[in-house]
Amino acid sequence: MPKERLKQLIASLHEELDRTPEFDADGRELLRDLTGDIEAIVGREDIPAESRDTATQRVETVAVRLEAEHPRLAGILGEIVAALGRLGI
Repeated sequence: MPKERLKQLIASLHEELDRTPEFDADGRELLRDLTGDIEAIVGREDIPAESRDTATQRVETVAVRLEAEHPRLAGILGEIVAALGRLGI
């Protein structure tokens, strides 16, 4: 179930990006790369600790950067961090 929730959150993030036309192209690419990396990590059975730590740190860093200008995107990223934690990532 936690993996399904994570997939839902990633879909929500992409939907919110589609509704946020003022979000720049570099930011969109960063978020797409980040979610792709997360999906790849979650799809693995044996997740190296280094990959877990890096993914979580990247999501948290991006969420903090977006907090002021794009709070909805930052909120979804916060939920993704929580979902990753429930998965042990």
